[in-house]
Amino acid sequence: MSDLVAVMPPGWEQKQAPDGRFFYVDHTTKSTSWEPPLGVQWVKRSEHSFGGFTAPATPPPRPASPASPARPVGAGGVPPPRPAPPTRDPSAGYIPPRPSSTPGIAPLTGTAPPPRPAAPSSVPRPSSHSSIPPRPGSPARSVAATATATATALAGAVPPPRPAPPRPGSLSSIPMRPSSPARPSSPARSPVPSSLDAQVQGVAQQAGGALIAKAARNEEVQRAAGQKVAELAHNPEYQKMMAQRIAENSDNELVKMMAGNEAFQRQVGVVVANMATNEAMQRKVSERVALMAEDKEMQAKVGGLVREHGAEVGAMAWEQMQQEENQELMKHYGAIAGQVAWEEMQKPENQAMAVEYGKKASAVAFEEMKKPENQALAKEYSRIAGKYAWEAAQDEENQRMAKEAATVVGSAAWKAAQDEENQRMAKEAARAGGKFAMEQARDEENQRMAKEAAAVVGSAAWKAAQDEENQRMAKEAARAGGKFAMEQARDEENQRMAKEAAAVVGSAAWKAAQDEENQRMAKEAARAGGKFAMEQARDEENQRMAKEAAKKTSKFAMEQARDEENQRMAKEAAKKTSKFAVEQARDEENQRMAKEAAKKTSKFAVEQARDEENQRMAKEAAKTTGKYVHRQVTDEENQAAVKSAAKKSGHYVAEQARDEDNQRRAKAAAVAAGHATATGAKKTGHFLSEQARDEENQRKAKAAAVATGQATATGAKKTGAFVHRQVTDEENQQKAKAAAVATGRATATGAKKTGAFVHRTATNEANQQAAKKAATATGRAVGTGAKATGSLIGKGAKALWNSKGSK
Repeated sequence: MSDLVAVMPPGWEQKQAPDGRFFYVDHTTKSTSWEPPLGVQWVKRSEHSFGGFTAPATPPPRPASPASPARPVGAGGVPPPRPAPPTRDPSAGYIPPRPSSTPGIAPLTGTAPPPRPAAPSSVPRPSSHSSIPPRPGSPARSVAATATATATALAGAVPPPRPAPPRPGSLSSIPMRPSSPARPSSPARSPVPSSLDAQVQGVAQQAGGALIAKAARNEEVQRAAGQKVAELAHNPEYQKMMAQRIAENSDNELVKMMAGNEAFQRQVGVVVANMATNEAMQRKVSERVALMAEDKEMQAKVGGLVREHGAEVGAMAWEQMQQEENQELMKHYGAIAGQVAWEEMQKPENQAMAVEYGKKASAVAFEEMKKPENQALAKEYSRIAGKYAWEAAQDEENQRMAKEAATVVGSAAWKAAQDEENQRMAKEAARAGGKFAMEQARDEENQRMAKEAAAVVGSAAWKAAQDEENQRMAKEAARAGGKFAMEQARDEENQRMAKEAAAVVGSAAWKAAQDEENQRMAKEAARAGGKFAMEQARDEENQRMAKEAAKKTSKFAMEQARDEENQRMAKEAAKKTSKFAVEQARDEENQRMAKEAAKKTSKFAVEQARDEENQRMAKEAAKTTGKYVHRQVTDEENQAAVKSAAKKSGHYVAEQARDEDNQRRAKAAAVAAGHATATGAKKTGHFLSEQARDEENQRKAKAAAVATGQATATGAKKTGAFVHRQVTDEENQQKAKAAAVATGRATATGAKKTGAFVHRTATNEANQQAAKKAATATGRAVGTGAKATGSLIGKGAKALWNSKGSK
């Protein structure tokens, strides 16, 4: 006993009772205990005196208890009575440690964890502190003392832990690719107005904080996080780092020496693991995290960090998504997610919820868009987005990257199209898709479900169209949309940007059309596409499937057209649509907006047509198009393909016309059409007769005739007055005279040019040769036709003579 010295953890002290027994004082909780704390280390007295430190020795055996316990004098001065050790009130909370032991650590509050279960006294205490069992008769003691010794390691002093080994196939298992060199920054963008920026950021920060707080208060998340911390705490590397941080934040030389001991490091890991798996500590830490997440000041700090490093995170995500393995994983998970979503949406309850949420979302969106502030925000964001897109389109770096990307994509697509394996797979996929579609179309269950779905959708659409609230909202939405479009069209800034964008797009298209590489690839792609289409059209299996699909489609359409319910709904929908269209056409506001829009459109079209740059580009485009069309027409391979396609189409049409089944169905369709026409004519006659006899209709017709006559008379008067004003207007007369002069000059000039053109054409040797050849060919064709006609007439006369002679 005399050769060993107890090295106590921070906040603890070892004292000796008058009877020679040792007890331990916890200055943090103001309590005493006969059992040494968990962090106690036993070293030899000689080594301790020289500052050395070795592996902890086995603690000395506890002396036998005396017959009568010692008299307690006060907490921290005299040992507690036996056998019941002292305890403290759990509701009193943790008392902060002394500043000298753990400086800079915020006090922890809360309830102490439950006492450790007692173990039999016969179990010996092992020398390894990582496997120390619970001590016999240990009182309920707070974890605050141990927390103060390791809080610095958990408060940001320890470097971020390495993640656990990832699961095979997870995204975290993919190594990071070195970041690519940053491209030159483009010109500064126009920022979003500060008020909108602050509002959007505030909403995003508040939503993110609420999500984090909700996750932190979730018990499953707490247990999972605690388990993860406990797993890390058992890692020797993290144990070593935590001990080093404890030593760096401590002024006690003995603690610094202890930090290098592996047993002490293991003990720190055990303490941290126990704290992490303690439910009370998990709740306490999670609540503190949740409060920090809900704190607006903390949200603002985190938002600033996100804005500062958002570009780096985005670049890192972009680099990761460039890796093929990540793309394959995303495809795989996307397919799984799509399948799960499809299965979920097949459930009736989910479909009902989707419909309900759709209605609520539409109603909420409609109500929100009525508010002037939301309309102002939408306009502002629209302008900002348009301005930003325009600036991005003007950026030379973006233009260069777009061209390179288009070139790369086009080249890759061309190479993929030329690959024989891809062509083979495309053909097989087309056949398999067609076969699968045919099987699905033939399946009676699918047909039944399709009919039921069509009936349900039609019924729902009909009910929605009948709903007065929906009609009112549709009218208001149409008016609001038209008003907003009119305001946008009148905005001068939008007009200027539209003109500039049209000029830029036209210029870019012109440059792309002039590029020889693009022209070559377009030609090759057209040839490859034509060749592939020709092969598909010649394939007998495709022809057979096309015939069956056409028959099936015709049969299904006939059944749907004969269905009385569909006919009734179609009639009602037509009436409703006509009524709605009439109301919209009569609405004065709509008429006014339509007139203004027509004027605005005409004015814009005139300005565009008068623009010299547009005229020049149109002329060049026409010339280029004519040259391209001429080259395509004169290309021998294209001519051969057209001839072959024409022959194939002729053969196919002839086969279809000779097909007995088609002939039978055509006859039946003709008979049915005749019956339907006759029946419809009768019904139409009856309906017109009934309408003509109806007194209300007669009254309306008379009133309409009177109104029409009055309107015609008024219009004639107004027209005459308008014509008279226009004719007598001096400016119009001057314009008419100038136009007549210009027309005469243009006519004379055109006549001269036409005469010169005709003269040049007539005197041209090539044209003369062509005319001679055409005349010769025409003469031959006429002679051949005359011979054929005479032969045909002779045969007819002979046949007629024979028939009369036989009679």
